[in-house]
Amino acid sequence: MQPTAQGLKLLVIFLFRCFIDCGASVSASNKFRVTSQCVNSACNGSVYEWRLKMLNESSSAWQNVTIFPNMTSTPVNASNMIIKQNTLPSGFKFSLMLVARSLEGSEGFGMVEFQTAAAPHGGYCRSSATEGVALETEFEFECLEWKDTNLPITYEFREGNDPISYGGLPKCPPTKLPAGKVDDDYKLEIVIIIKNSVGVTVAEHLYIKV
Repeated sequence: MQPTAQGLKLLVIFLFRCFIDCGASVSASNKFRVTSQCVNSACNGSVYEWRLKMLNESSSAWQNVTIFPNMTSTPVNASNMIIKQNTLPSGFKFSLMLVARSLEGSEGFGMVEFQTAAAPHGGYCRSSATEGVALETEFEFECLEWKDTNLPITYEFREGNDPISYGGLPKCPPTKLPAGKVDDDYKLEIVIIIKNSVGVTVAEHLYIKV
């Protein structure tokens, strides 16, 4: 993230500071908070207005995005901005601008550009066996070919809500599992959470009979 600030008449000048989920690439599943700081007296009594734009990669043009009240925890005329989690789409570049108008009529603005990270993609996960005996068969679960620009990628393996393993290795150690329920035809759900370095996740689901 590269915040910039400029006074159009060199009278209203303020700076930005990011507090939550800062970086050139951020997770849309986290809230995004930016505060402004006036560096001269011209900001006293100024009127503020936040503006949001999204880059259309096909046309390379910036498009205005309406900031609806349900998207933020702060009004668009506040000096700070908190964008709620899961209100921006993933995988897009945004420009967030704050315009200030002083009582004397001069203007200044500050701008932050950031990109919402996409989830890991292009991969799949598999089990060493689709069926086995409870507390006897050793199962191995493995993920392959997952890609992401926000490295490293971590993998969390679960049997339902119970953890099996977690870390940077795409393969969990051999594990023995309890029996599935009779009503579910002895099937167990293995959930694998693939997460990039900014916290964007995708889940894979495997089903085995134990």
